[in-house]
Amino acid sequence: MGEMLTYIFSSLRSSEKRLDVVTRAVSKQRSFNKQLTIFAVMTTANFVVMKIEQKDQALRIRKLEKEIEELKRPEGE
Repeated sequence: MGEMLTYIFSSLRSSEKRLDVVTRAVSKQRSFNKQLTIFAVMTTANFVVMKIEQKDQALRIRKLEKEIEELKRPEGE
């Protein structure tokens, strides 16, 4: 009877240790997932801002090209 109780409690202790290991692993995974999500959001936001700036630059370049063409024309035309 004593051996059976010892076996049950040692098995329970072993299960608790394994559960603690799994809990720590899940906690670390949660932290990693949070950091990865933040990185993904920041990268996406950066991409959107860069695209907006790129369109703005292209528009300014077109305006400057038109202005240069107007300056190249003789004033008599």
